Amino acid sequence: MTRWRKGIFLMEWMAIILLAGAGKNAYSFTGSIGVVCQLDHPIVGNQADEQLRYIADHYFGISDRKARLTKGQRARLRQLNPDILLLRYLNFSEIYAGELPGRIIRHRNKKQVSRNSVPVALLNRENQPEPALWNRNGSGITVDPASPFWRSFLVHTAVRAVVNGYDGILADSCLMANDLPASFAGIDPVTGQVYTSASFRRAQYENLRAVRQAIKAVRSDALLVANSIGNGTLYFKSRRYALPASTFLEVTDGVVAEGFLGKLDRQPGKFFTKRQWLANLKMMREISGQHKICIVVFKYRRDIFEKIPAAKRRASDLFNLATVLLAKGKKTFISSMALDTGHMKKSFHPYSQLWATNIGQPLASCYQQGDLWLRKYTSGLVLVNPGDKERMAHLDSTYFLPDKRRVRAIKIGPHAGLILTGKPGR
Repeated sequence: MTRWRKGIFLMEWMAIILLAGAGKNAYSFTGSIGVVCQLDHPIVGNQADEQLRYIADHYFGISDRKARLTKGQRARLRQLNPDILLLRYLNFSEIYAGELPGRIIRHRNKKQVSRNSVPVALLNRENQPEPALWNRNGSGITVDPASPFWRSFLVHTAVRAVVNGYDGILADSCLMANDLPASFAGIDPVTGQVYTSASFRRAQYENLRAVRQAIKAVRSDALLVANSIGNGTLYFKSRRYALPASTFLEVTDGVVAEGFLGKLDRQPGKFFTKRQWLANLKMMREISGQHKICIVVFKYRRDIFEKIPAAKRRASDLFNLATVLLAKGKKTFISSMALDTGHMKKSFHPYSQLWATNIGQPLASCYQQGDLWLRKYTSGLVLVNPGDKERMAHLDSTYFLPDKRRVRAIKIGPHAGLILTGKPGR
């Protein structure tokens, strides 16, 4: 059985395994949803092992974005949690300036990158610099995604990661759900024209196809997960000549919905319209129906997040979690991050204890009751009111609130979610 399949099996049957004495750690993905963490802080110092234990105890998987896991740290995580999913972060359009020795040169009034040290990443076979631009904030270099040399670089890096023990690749900046052609102005080496979202996506589609084929040739169960499809509205949206985000499931094992809650700078209390919310629900159900991975990201700007009162934040967490539980499949996971836009190492992953809630596994698909949405689980019930008016839910059997009150009918406020259990205090 592959490590991935063992992880899914463990999630479904953890209650039985725990009774049999599965081990020292009680992984929190024994709840009804698994949580994936993006590592943006180096794990160093006297508390390094404590941090690794926390990750092993709380997360189903991890991608090492700004802070690479060492070989020893990966081995330690495997020891603590044999089924943890370790994804190597790989940016599909950008090389960070801090990782790029060399110099910036000017050629035909366009910034290009020359790298003189080994290994060469941006010199082609004719020893000429590949077209590239500084990104908007100056922290990295955006390269031409259609470059054959860049594609070979991505393939080589991904294969090396899988050979060295990673379970797969989290490919970032490859879908670009929103139209940002201005970010790529002047880097199309063939036409000399501004890069469009359509041409960018077509190039990245082929990059993903090449990387996935290469890593699976090395290890058949290696995974490729692509970021970011944005949210449900963008997932199904297609402009002329552009590939919709849904198409990328053809060349990946799954996708990341980093814009699931909307714009990063949204204000507290700002919710999607019911139509937008339904698009998110439809997106998750479609991805689950194809047996693909879907990592749903609850993403906040740190300065706004820290001003949200605790009660309001918990209500928001409950609404978001309940929404995901309505449509989750066996490979649906969540991730949460409070992003410091000025300094990534100051960002953090808030961990809500709600995510350890265990109401078992879904018994059937979600369904509507008037304006409400419900889904039955083996040990509970999920309810969501995506509208802007309070509604009454009538239940077909008795359930319990977190405070152990017994209910057969309950009012649920606007933009709210509830997770009821079949037994008190479960």
